[in-house]
Amino acid sequence: MLKINVRYNTLFWLIGYMTLISPVIVLIYSYYGTGGAFLIKEFFYLCLVSCVPFIVMHKRMDPLGILLFIMLSIYLAFNFTFSEAAMFAKIASLRQFLAPIFFVTIGFYFTKSVKDLEEIYKAIILSVIIVLVFGFVERFSDFWNFIDVASFYRYKRINVSPEGLPYFWFEPRFGMTRMVSTFLDPINLGHFFVLAFFVVKYEFELIFSSLKIYAILLVLILIGLFLTLSKGAWLQFFLVFLILNKNLNVIIRLAGALLTLVGIVIYSQTHAGFWIHVDGFINIMDHITLSGHGVGTFGNYSSMYNLVDPRYLTGVGDSYWASIIGQFGLIGFLMWIFFFLKIVLHLRHHYISLVLLCQIFISALSENTFNVLSVFHILILSGGLIKYSKNNGSGPPYLESQKIDQF
Repeated sequence: MLKINVRYNTLFWLIGYMTLISPVIVLIYSYYGTGGAFLIKEFFYLCLVSCVPFIVMHKRMDPLGILLFIMLSIYLAFNFTFSEAAMFAKIASLRQFLAPIFFVTIGFYFTKSVKDLEEIYKAIILSVIIVLVFGFVERFSDFWNFIDVASFYRYKRINVSPEGLPYFWFEPRFGMTRMVSTFLDPINLGHFFVLAFFVVKYEFELIFSSLKIYAILLVLILIGLFLTLSKGAWLQFFLVFLILNKNLNVIIRLAGALLTLVGIVIYSQTHAGFWIHVDGFINIMDHITLSGHGVGTFGNYSSMYNLVDPRYLTGVGDSYWASIIGQFGLIGFLMWIFFFLKIVLHLRHHYISLVLLCQIFISALSENTFNVLSVFHILILSGGLIKYSKNNGSGPPYLESQKIDQF
């Protein structure tokens, strides 16, 4: 039985907005053909920025976190000012870097009680139901034939296939179309499914009282995860559910690790895309500096918007770590990795810590793994969990089954 008992707080609506906004933008652009449709999403980021002063001044903010934020802001301001990249590439790249940090702080700031934290869980569970329904409809029907997706992605300077769909919606190795649902990106969707699986697994009683619905939803999430054909999301799931699961027998975990390793080796030998990701990370070593080359000079947005300057087409791509190191140098990377590993350490007794930790390290080989929609839900939740623990002088709330040693 579904218990619709939500308080519809700020975080609930933020999660719903980010989950559903992408297809709305496509529809507006498809029918009106105006780039102004993108302003709908940019408005959200503007609201995030406007909240920063209130968040920084919040009495329960970690002083070390405030100091790090101030240092990072000054560093980014200089980096942005002296970067020679195209302005749009600079803006898009800076947003890509800052948005995940803002998500954590927004989750922290708007979580006032355990009830607010429960609303985050409920919003994620309700979101995955909507995402699954839409995902199966668009994947097994001609839904996208009725929407001009091609012009939308051409406007974003993303290559489109003769079928009118972006090439990254296809998996040539399997000859299959990938599920994209409301995220319009199979990688973003895959990582959301991984988070949703564990949230449903441990928090289902907040909404469900029927074990049948619970089991069916978990199965549907796994099917959806498979249909994204997102290898990074698959790896994240196997790492958290199998290899790093302390509740499993050591032999089972070792067997899982061996099977995963064999799968990676086979994939690397049969799919050229694997080495694009690996090379994207390795090649950054040829461009590594202490302070970086400037915002917008490395990463996917650089290759999309710096079309007139060949200096930025360096072969370094499809690695979030590489994009940060290239743009912001070792200093920027160390500040970034410190911020997120500090979150993982704080949440070390909660299952979310493993999900986030694996996503951080997989992003070394996939830039989209730490894209805005890939991390929005997990970072909003992480911020809420941190706030709750500070309010109560204890670790994040969990049922006995949610402890890492029980996981």
